[in-house]
Amino acid sequence: SNTVGLASGSRRAVTSPAAPFFRPGRLGRFGPARGCYFMRPGALLLSPRGACALFASSRYGEWGAGFEMFLIPWGPRSWGRFEGFWRISPHGGAYAGTSLGTALLGTLVSRPHFFFRAGDSGTIRRARVDAPGLPGPWAQAPRLPAARGGGKAAGAASRQSIRIDPPPPAGRGLPEDAMSTSYVTHLECSFTGRRYPAGEVHGLSEAGRPLLVRYDLDAIAADVDRGDLAARPDGFWRYHEFLPVEDPANRVSLGEVTTPLIPLSPAERGKGEVLVKDEGRLPTGSFKARGLALAVSMAKELGLSRLAMPTNGNAGAALAAYASRAGIDSAVYCPDDTPEVNLSEIELQGATTWRVDGLIDDCGRIVRERADEEGWFDVSTLKEPYRIEGKKTMGIELAEQLGWSLPDVIVYPTGGGTGLIGMWKAFAELRAVGWIDGPLPRMVAVQADGCAPIVRAFAAGEEHAPRWEGAHTVAAGIRVPAAVGDFLILRAVRESGGFAASVSDEAILEARSEVARRDGLLLCPEGAATYAAWREGVADGRISPGERVVLFNCATGLKYPLPPVTRRFEA
Repeated sequence: SNTVGLASGSRRAVTSPAAPFFRPGRLGRFGPARGCYFMRPGALLLSPRGACALFASSRYGEWGAGFEMFLIPWGPRSWGRFEGFWRISPHGGAYAGTSLGTALLGTLVSRPHFFFRAGDSGTIRRARVDAPGLPGPWAQAPRLPAARGGGKAAGAASRQSIRIDPPPPAGRGLPEDAMSTSYVTHLECSFTGRRYPAGEVHGLSEAGRPLLVRYDLDAIAADVDRGDLAARPDGFWRYHEFLPVEDPANRVSLGEVTTPLIPLSPAERGKGEVLVKDEGRLPTGSFKARGLALAVSMAKELGLSRLAMPTNGNAGAALAAYASRAGIDSAVYCPDDTPEVNLSEIELQGATTWRVDGLIDDCGRIVRERADEEGWFDVSTLKEPYRIEGKKTMGIELAEQLGWSLPDVIVYPTGGGTGLIGMWKAFAELRAVGWIDGPLPRMVAVQADGCAPIVRAFAAGEEHAPRWEGAHTVAAGIRVPAAVGDFLILRAVRESGGFAASVSDEAILEARSEVARRDGLLLCPEGAATYAAWREGVADGRISPGERVVLFNCATGLKYPLPPVTRRFEA
């Protein structure tokens, strides 16, 4: 039978012999009555007796909410007939429905179709439609208990019971654990534009390029107001409509927080407002927690059990921690000169950890080889679709922290470039849903002089960045000789009107010392590189003195080798 289910604990929405043809996640479930999630336009329901297109819209109110569902059957004798209109809306605790019919060419037919009524507003757990004229035997599912306070619906062609739970506590928005609607529509090759289905395991596209997650942004704009965020818990899961995890039970969390924006000392104010977004406050001490939290959560949702990656340190630590939290096996391959604290951290948090005599791309080659042989799934930078979705929350979070405005310039340490690409994607999505307007920031990609493939390609006007030979720098996190998403980094920098710059190791260490002594902020070497690049950008005129600039400190400085203390006092 065909059953519409608004099931609180499951994404199971429609069961029928043709259920595999129903796009997963398109039929959501209700939370408390003051907010509802339902189908996005265009879902298709199939049954042995025909097909039915379902279109719906959700509506919000401070206490009441409802939805509309249109059912248009397709078949040899019903082409274009508008078979039903179902509307539920709370008015004084009562729910009612009506229906209309129309013909494709304008012939108007009006008839009641089905009618609902219930006495209390609250959480709708399940509902089943018994309605004549619909394709498929809708009336065969077991009946549910009658709704409390239900009444007789005069003129209804059929009746339906809805179970209503007690109203939730007062307050705006839905509880975090009640939100499970996914707005993902498909995945898309970033190079060719070819579409791939959501809800399946993907690595790179067939063209060997990163896949990007696409969302129904019109639906998000209609269903969600940015003011709703105020009632949600701290951390990047508050932006779940812009994230791909469908079932809240699959969110793997270690207590993520909103990372602070820290202004540098007044001595620098003459050169504009300079803010440091300190990502070292996240679990495992780096911004890698964002991407790996999403990658591991999606691995859990898609049923993956073995994950592997190469790392210069911080990404491996995040994978180890989140995979262990999710009960998923992980293996991590590190260049031999990876800081000892990172190696120990990765091993201690549960990953099988390997040293490799080579650079991170050598580690990546080993991961690919062993993944095929041993059944590991490769979660390397941009070689799966979801780390970028976690990293893009930096952009959403930054916009919210600045009152839904954006800085003039963002200076970002760039190795694989996931964060820079992710933020540029976030800004496009925020603009599409109407949460931001005005100019977007200029994106500045910062690398080290000893490993600067993006800087070289930017200066040469190239679309791709050839491998950098002999890579070396004290900022291990940006020592990436070749990036699979090079063209996406360069595209974002150029579209934004920004630039790519490299700085010396000496400038990096000097910047770290200067900010630590003057501002009490211990930057990691990669974060210090952004400060050094900002200073050089102001000096050469590429950044104006009066501009608001955000520097990204991607990890706590405590995870890196620190200068020794040599002074000694004899007691």
